[in-house]
Amino acid sequence: MNSEELNAIFWRILGGNQTNSDIAALRDVLISTGNQYVVQSGSGNINIGQGHDINIENYTFNLPEAEIIRKFLEKLTTIPHNLARVRSGVVNFVGREKQLKDLHQQLQEKERIAITAVVSGMAGVGKTELAIQYAQHQKQQSTYPAGICWIQVQESNPGLQLLSFAKSQLNLNPRKDLELLDQLDHCWSQWPPLDGDVLIILDDVRNYEEIKGYLPPQESRFKVLITTRKYWLSESFEQLRLEVLDEQAALELLTSFIGKSRLEKEPVAASQLCNDLGYLPLGLELVARFLKRRSHW
Repeated sequence: MNSEELNAIFWRILGGNQTNSDIAALRDVLISTGNQYVVQSGSGNINIGQGHDINIENYTFNLPEAEIIRKFLEKLTTIPHNLARVRSGVVNFVGREKQLKDLHQQLQEKERIAITAVVSGMAGVGKTELAIQYAQHQKQQSTYPAGICWIQVQESNPGLQLLSFAKSQLNLNPRKDLELLDQLDHCWSQWPPLDGDVLIILDDVRNYEEIKGYLPPQESRFKVLITTRKYWLSESFEQLRLEVLDEQAALELLTSFIGKSRLEKEPVAASQLCNDLGYLPLGLELVARFLKRRSHW
């Protein structure tokens, strides 16, 4: 990329008219080091740092312009995600290490996975929490460089949530006169980077029909993870069935809230409590939070 091409791209960024080709070209020449960015240009490296003008041969982008460009590059080099919208109340995630590994392996092999309970309709077994933990861990590992998108299916139209993510996180702007499905088709086809894997998570799916039309094309780069109480949702989804925790994991979860010393004083009562709650993670967490404020069982 020469200086004239880089200048032209920066001007389009300032005008909000950058193209997918511009983004792809920048990704090829951009190096990120914290808050500093280096663009490899044919005329030499261009350094872009916070609080500094950007100098490209005979032209200087002053500080206000430079800051807009820098923030755009910051967004470009950060894995797009909306995981801030989901909250995990778990202090210590226990008893699901194998399921996390199995989930990752299945997603790499099958692209579409449904986390379900062993018993149809069972709530509190930890389906959503498993999805949260998986997404957070893989974000740290940069497994899905093209983004991690969390959709809360029962909150609002899943298609509109997907479109909002594509606009706010990916700078994709399909024509407004298109129908929703056509706008999503445009986003799927242009989802940057075009060679990066994407994770789409649809939480609390109750009926396959409510998501069917909004699913991405069945390409290896688009990984779809859903959580559902349905024992079987669709033949297009491989299943990962969650059982309740075993006794050791249940006690470990309880310990993370009330402390080891207290549990060791009354191990029989602790074991009976886990049994009474059916070894369900959500039930254990709720009761443990209550016990944490009390000095006795």
